[in-house]
Amino acid sequence: MEDWARWKKRLRFRHLQVLLLLHETRNMSRTAEVLGMTQPALTKWLRELESDMGVSLFERHSRGLLPSAHCELLVARARLVLNELDRTAEMLQELSEDGLHGRLRLGATPIAMAGTLPAAIADFHGRHPRATITVSDGYLDLLIPRLKEGQLDLVVSVLEERDYGGGLSLQRLYEERFVVVAGSHHPLARRKRVTWKDVVGYPWTAPPATSPIRRELEQELALAHQPLPRFAAEVSSSMLVATLLERTSMLSLVSRQTAGYLQRSGSIRVLPLVSQRRSHVGVMWRKDQELGELERSLLAA
Repeated sequence: MEDWARWKKRLRFRHLQVLLLLHETRNMSRTAEVLGMTQPALTKWLRELESDMGVSLFERHSRGLLPSAHCELLVARARLVLNELDRTAEMLQELSEDGLHGRLRLGATPIAMAGTLPAAIADFHGRHPRATITVSDGYLDLLIPRLKEGQLDLVVSVLEERDYGGGLSLQRLYEERFVVVAGSHHPLARRKRVTWKDVVGYPWTAPPATSPIRRELEQELALAHQPLPRFAAEVSSSMLVATLLERTSMLSLVSRQTAGYLQRSGSIRVLPLVSQRRSHVGVMWRKDQELGELERSLLAA
């Protein structure tokens, strides 16, 4: 305990930045060069830090440094602290000027990108023209770690019945339905009735197995007691999906919102196939995070 008390008194934010760089490079000489200091000075600093904390942060090997479990924990918390400092500076700017300013860092999955998010951003911009929203698109396996590290303020996605690792608050925004789409030339496109048994015989294009849409498809087929189809292509881009449907006999499962965009070209059809499941799009943030004016304003949009 005495070691930790001494370490806390001596800790500077610069120390956290040096540790993050050392963790990234895994190399003493390269880190020293970037920082503009000598390698012996960096080595001394690391030894003093480890001594103050009473733990070993790196194992020295001929190929470089191997972070210990203590180091990985400290690095994760250091990232969060530094990201929170950046966010705090932006929140102070929001309060110090007339109206809402600053930057909101938003993560969104493809389903959310095609849903009500564009309209919400447009509404937000109309009310707060001097604020900036940075949107990072991707799947939850990439967005959630960034959210927990403080690199993102909010993440909008389908809320699944799964464990997100704890520490997150969830709020439902709207119900979403999924539909099966095909090219207008497809043999099933003009049929008045289509079953899940009919569609599994055709090739499919679908997002990667880690995506919510892929899991929705698998669960729908399980409810219908049907096997998985052959996935001829794994595609994330809605534009590429539309092109593949136009040129092949592939089928795809997309959100109702996405289907509306794809149908505008006239070359995509929604098959009359009833989905048995209901899903919800929602927003998530860290439980230990105090929502700022920008976050609350977007949620109200």
